[in-house]
Amino acid sequence: MQHLVNMRSLEHLELACLNHVTDIGGMTISTIQTLRELKLSKLWKLSERTVVALAENCCNLEVLALYRIWLHEPVTGASIHSFSRHKCLKYLSFYGFSNLDQSDVEIVLGCPSLESLVLDKSAAGNFGLMHGNSTRWVVKFESFCDSFPQFMPTVW
Repeated sequence: MQHLVNMRSLEHLELACLNHVTDIGGMTISTIQTLRELKLSKLWKLSERTVVALAENCCNLEVLALYRIWLHEPVTGASIHSFSRHKCLKYLSFYGFSNLDQSDVEIVLGCPSLESLVLDKSAAGNFGLMHGNSTRWVVKFESFCDSFPQFMPTVW
C-alpha cells in the first residue's frame, strides 16, 4: 500500500479480492489526496473505520464504489453519514450493505455535490418514499452479481 501513497498523481484506483488488505491499508489509501475514483471490491478485512477515513481524508474523491468490503464488522449508518459533508463526491455506491435505512440515506443525500447514489436492491425494503429535491440527485436500487457493478461514468 505504501507504494500507492508514493504515486503523486494517482487518480483512479480499483482493488478487488485482496484478502490481506486490512484497515491499516484502508487508512493508507485514505491519505492519497489525488484520488478522484476509488472502487473497492471484496476486501473482507476492512471496517467502518476505513469508510469514515475515506470520507474525511479523500477530499478530491468524485466516485466511490464499495462492493462487499467487510465480513465481520458491518458498516453502520454513522460511518455512512460522514459522506454528507463531502465537497466533491458525485457518485456513491454501496453494494452488500443490508443494514442501511432511509434516514441514513437521507443524511448522505445532504452531500452538496452528490448526483447519484446506488444501493443494493436487497436493501430496497428498508426504504419508503424518498423525500427531498429529487431533481438534484438520483437514488437507484440495483441488483448485482459477482462482477463489479458499472453504474458510474469512468474512463478506465
